[in-house]
Amino acid sequence: MPTKRKESERTLTEIFSELSPRLMSNGQIRMQCPFRENHEDGSGMMSFFATPSINAYHCFSCGAKGSLIPLLTRRFDVNYFEAVGMVRLGDYTKKSEEFELDISWSINKLPKEFLKKGFSKETLKHFRVGLTDDGEILIPYYKDFNSPITLLGYQRRWYHPERGVRNSRGFNKKEYLYNLDTSYSYVVVVEGQSDVWRLYQHGYNACALMGADISPWQVEQLAQFERVYLALDNDLAGRRATEIVYELLRNHTEIRLVPYTTKDPGDCTEKSEWESAFSNYSDYLEYSLTMTTEWDEYLDMKEEVLREVRARKTDLDY
Repeated sequence: MPTKRKESERTLTEIFSELSPRLMSNGQIRMQCPFRENHEDGSGMMSFFATPSINAYHCFSCGAKGSLIPLLTRRFDVNYFEAVGMVRLGDYTKKSEEFELDISWSINKLPKEFLKKGFSKETLKHFRVGLTDDGEILIPYYKDFNSPITLLGYQRRWYHPERGVRNSRGFNKKEYLYNLDTSYSYVVVVEGQSDVWRLYQHGYNACALMGADISPWQVEQLAQFERVYLALDNDLAGRRATEIVYELLRNHTEIRLVPYTTKDPGDCTEKSEWESAFSNYSDYLEYSLTMTTEWDEYLDMKEEVLREVRARKTDLDY
């Protein structure tokens, strides 16, 4: 006759079995929230995450959080030493070759904020932009959007009760270019994801720096293209970034600048408007002369940026 297993021999998913647990490759367990009394509708949605590797839990709906050991001892009738054993041992084999989201989202639920800005359903679905169970916008970061096998991280956005943006923990934007596709001979370099969506929608190959600066790794990737078009934002940060990117890339590839007139490429809603700007690209000398005549502070800014670039310690020969 088989003997009954001790509590310490049961896995965490077995302990949480009544809460519909789902074990993910990153070691977390996603399930219904055991603190259902904290949920207004009483449903205990799948918003609760247990993380054995750091002895922690967090419900993203009701906000309950803490360490797993007291949770196991108080709510699941497991003594302290048995709980320590379970949390320490875990019940998963971590997969290092692929990142798995610790939150689910649906690309069939498209953010109205982006639809109102003129991004098509096809464009948003191509980039797998969707909504989470909590109604937040989720923008995934794939290594290759044309073949989304390797998922590197994600960004969450929300607008209520206030606007917020947060990348997933551990994601390094300095070793990533959003929508990098080296199968093209050229690329348009922009700052943000929505800029990429707009140019993709207009039929252009674009990738985003994820900000107004460039890292040595990003320089190495962009140097693979025969020609790089710079279309960074038309603000002070974007103009500084233009000088930095040009200075770091100019000895590696041919660089052209796109004289669009909106705040950023994402605002070029009309394809004809972008096509006109793109066809009238300039080289850096022409760009610099234009900026000198139209902006009194340009030369001071340029000199400041050059000093900053020269002071950087990098292995690149720029």
